[in-house]
Amino acid sequence: MSVIGCWNAWGFERPRGKQMAIETRTQNNGLGIIGLIEPRLGVNSISEKIGGMGLQGWNFVDSESHPPRLLVGWDVGKYNPAGHRQVPPQWITHAITVSELRPP
Repeated sequence: MSVIGCWNAWGFERPRGKQMAIETRTQNNGLGIIGLIEPRLGVNSISEKIGGMGLQGWNFVDSESHPPRLLVGWDVGKYNPAGHRQVPPQWITHAITVSELRPP
């Protein structure tokens, strides 16, 4: 089963509070894919803020607008990118496949 979370991330740029909330909700709910709307990140701070969420083993793609309006991430232990990707300013499409289940 895939569990997907999406929320308005207004304030994501602020010191750690919103990033910690996203990390906690993602881990507590077993999310495999997350979408953040309106993160309002500066181009130079995207990597820092993604790192601040503490989601090890996740990949992220942003809408490539300035500032990015959308941010989508997925757990690479659960999903693999399948190559097809479109990233215009107002939406993101990215094909992924489910990773083979690994024993615990």
